[in-house]
Amino acid sequence: MEMFTISQVILYGFDTPLKILLFKQNLLLALMIALCMNTVHIGMILFHRWTAAHTEAEELKRSGLEAQNTALKQQIDPHFLFNSLNTLTALIEEEPHNAVRFVQQLSNVYRYVLQSKNHVTISLAEELAFVRAYAFLHELRSSLNLHLPPLAIQLCIENAVKHNIVSRQKPLLINIAVKNDAVCVENTLQCKKHSQDSTRVGLSHIRHRYSLLTDRQIQISENGQTFAVELPLLTVASEAHNPLLVSVVEHA
Repeated sequence: MEMFTISQVILYGFDTPLKILLFKQNLLLALMIALCMNTVHIGMILFHRWTAAHTEAEELKRSGLEAQNTALKQQIDPHFLFNSLNTLTALIEEEPHNAVRFVQQLSNVYRYVLQSKNHVTISLAEELAFVRAYAFLHELRSSLNLHLPPLAIQLCIENAVKHNIVSRQKPLLINIAVKNDAVCVENTLQCKKHSQDSTRVGLSHIRHRYSLLTDRQIQISENGQTFAVELPLLTVASEAHNPLLVSVVEHA
């Protein structure tokens, strides 16, 4: 009936007050129906989005808990604890000042894993603090009997700062890592103009100091983007009274 009335109005115009009234009534009804359908459509879209977000949040929470449980199992692994206690025993005898810090960092690692198991996310600051503590434990465990000449790493860093541009626009990135039986100090290569004429006195000084300790030599590499210096790690012979008597670190 409404469609017929609207058709009549469109074909023959608004020649009577009744036709005008019917047109207004039908137009209002059509608008209300369109508004209701649009509202239902939007509601369905929002509901589906809420359902998807809720499912994603649950999945994220489940994945996070699984990762935390895995990390917790790994940290409580008997081998990890056994190795840590062995390191602590050696530190108490040889470096008691580091033994206290080792216990503190070991406690921080376990505390973080236990406290974070109920959180879906964690702050970057807390995660970085945990990584530092975890790295410290492994670093101290692996470097307890490893040695190198004093200030050798510092000289490499000083050399990098001296010969490269350092600014907010071009920050100098320096990476220090233990690779096999050496410490690798690597920096981005962004040379200053005068550095091309460098005599590398600092590196020569490091070479000379190593020559007094071992037959092994420092290794220098450059690929156009980075500059790296590998410093051999040494072990002081336990039976030697002369600190210059060293042996080469065995490959793992």
